[in-house]
Amino acid sequence: MKLSYDYNISKINLIVLKFLYIASFVLLVGVLVENKGGKSTGTIYVLVFAAIFSTIMYFMKINPKVKAVILICILPLTAITKAFLMESNILTYYVVIGSIILTGMYLESKITLVTSIIMHIALVAYYVYSPDKALHFISEDVRTMSFATIVLVNVVVTYCIMIMSTSSKGYVVASMKKSKETEQLNKRMENTMENVLKNTSLLNESIVEYTENIGKTKEASNNITLSIKQMTEGIEEEAVSINNINIIMQDVEVKVANTKRISEEVQNSANDMNQKITKNADEVNVMINQMINIQDSVESISEIVTSLQDKMQNIDRSLEGITTIADQTNLLALNAAIEAARAGEQGKGFAVVADEIRKLAEQSSKITDDIHNVVGQIQSDTKTTFENVQKGNEAVNEGMNIASNLSDSFELVADVFMNVNSSIYTENEMIDKLKSLIDQIQMQIEGVSSISKQHTATTQEVLANTELQDDKMSQLVDLIEKIKGLSKDLEDTTR
Repeated sequence: MKLSYDYNISKINLIVLKFLYIASFVLLVGVLVENKGGKSTGTIYVLVFAAIFSTIMYFMKINPKVKAVILICILPLTAITKAFLMESNILTYYVVIGSIILTGMYLESKITLVTSIIMHIALVAYYVYSPDKALHFISEDVRTMSFATIVLVNVVVTYCIMIMSTSSKGYVVASMKKSKETEQLNKRMENTMENVLKNTSLLNESIVEYTENIGKTKEASNNITLSIKQMTEGIEEEAVSINNINIIMQDVEVKVANTKRISEEVQNSANDMNQKITKNADEVNVMINQMINIQDSVESISEIVTSLQDKMQNIDRSLEGITTIADQTNLLALNAAIEAARAGEQGKGFAVVADEIRKLAEQSSKITDDIHNVVGQIQSDTKTTFENVQKGNEAVNEGMNIASNLSDSFELVADVFMNVNSSIYTENEMIDKLKSLIDQIQMQIEGVSSISKQHTATTQEVLANTELQDDKMSQLVDLIEKIKGLSKDLEDTTR
């Protein structure tokens, strides 16, 4: 009986060989029609090799079942190789499932099972190596799910063919082994159904686990979306803080300009006074005969010196304001650096700018201290001048005998005012430098503001993409639920 069955397998092998010739010819014509250049040449070689190899295998003296597996696998492996060399299409998957169905002619479940395993190993390897090429005609969003569906359909077909083969073979042998073969056939069918039920249950468990993983992924995606929203709000708050710093720096610039204007007024007054003192020094001999006028002039000088002291005090108060503003700027720069550190990688550039602002604020404070020292010196010199003027006034009251000493006093006053003029000139230079530093700080702030706006736009774009991904994740969850329902129906049908 075994020899007779092997003889039937040999006849089926001949039919399969003829079918391979026809299929190879059809594939060859298809390759020539597609004409993919250099890739078509390699595919032609594969088809010719498949035809020659199948002929050799047919005439080799090996086990008919092994020969059947090899002949059946040649066509789908050739189709997969053609798809790899050129471009995949739906015909490749039809060839695979058709080859599985073709194994049903042997009425041998082992041939069907081994053939299906070999073809699916090749098919999965092809998809893993190049998924975009394997299913290029299917949307990327459902490509993996579609391939899994194809494999599942092939597995179901394999099971069906195996069941049909086992059943049909049992009926063929039933004429010789009636009751015993019938019992064995029923047992095989029960085992097969149990395997189908077991595999369906495993599939359901896998779907449940996959659904849980998808749910966790969706939750993580929602957390990412929330974090991006919070980051966007933080960047917007930073932009507001930067704008406030810019307003403060503009106010500092206005106050520095006012300080320079007052300093120039003081310098002009000092120049005028210096000219007057120089002129009076040249006319000392005339002033001896006009002592009363000299006394009036001395009183006028006393008033001017008093006014100069008041202006120096105003300058000192303005410098204290600038120092306060510089300290506030330093504090704001520190706060900005803290906010930049909270922003993480996206705030590194802003942290560098904040550090530069802090350094500029410290330099401004130092420059203000230097100006304050100069003004203090001016006040000291002005006080000395005032005392000398008082002495001159007393000298006028004492009489003409000390009039000659008045010339020396005027020369001393002239020197003092020259020093005052020089100090104020130095002060103006320092104020110009401070204004230049403030302008640089404003430029840096404007640059940081521009970068902050760019970061805001980028985070908003990322937020939109994340929300879109959440929508796709929800669609995927719905699709998994549908597959779960289909699997449940299959399990109920098997039971």
